[in-house]
Amino acid sequence: MPIAADETETGEKLLANLLSPGAVDRDEVGKWRLIGGCCARCETRMFPRAPICPSCSADHVVAEPMSQEGVLYSFTTVHVSPPQWHKPMRVGYVDLSNGVRVFSHLKGALEIGATVRLDIGEVGSSSNGEPLANFVFVAEQT
Repeated sequence: MPIAADETETGEKLLANLLSPGAVDRDEVGKWRLIGGCCARCETRMFPRAPICPSCSADHVVAEPMSQEGVLYSFTTVHVSPPQWHKPMRVGYVDLSNGVRVFSHLKGALEIGATVRLDIGEVGSSSNGEPLANFVFVAEQT
């Protein structure tokens, strides 16, 4: 389930086990956003950020905040996975408004073409029972 990463003990514990801490941060009003990259030479946008541009091979890729919502392109439900992941696990591709397609965990009532919003959610548990968190896209309520 997605969390509002507040100052509660549970929220802080979840954030302490964030699987991709460099991939997300908060905007000026506290909402989560992905941090991708933009090539300084050809302006290709990407997520995750890479040190070399996949389009022109330039080595100057700068950090760039990505959109906080997108459109669900495709998804699947995974029933068999390594023990640390919650099952069933729903994953898929989300198209952002800047043209970037992101592979992500997904939550909520999913439908291809639906608007989804970025959040942080528990996606598994470590071998010692600590929650594992990552960015997730959540279907908007209709």
